[in-house]
Amino acid sequence: MDRTIGPAVGDVPLTKLTTRTLENLYAELRRCGKLCGGEHFVEHKRKAAHDCQRLHCSRHEYKPMAPAIGQIP
Repeated sequence: MDRTIGPAVGDVPLTKLTTRTLENLYAELRRCGKLCGGEHFVEHKRKAAHDCQRLHCSRHEYKPMAPAIGQIP
């Protein structure tokens, strides 16, 4: 909840969440688990100034979030 759902729905109160909102969230997670919205960016190894080449920072690759263990197909 704290890592994925909370940041994605923001300040929307639980009473205002709809099935459609959650379905859209899960559809996006199936595309990319980082909720990147299709944006291309560099995944930096450090937040402070650094040498990307030396630290092997790389372009973001879309990776779907893995299904939960024991999930019903």
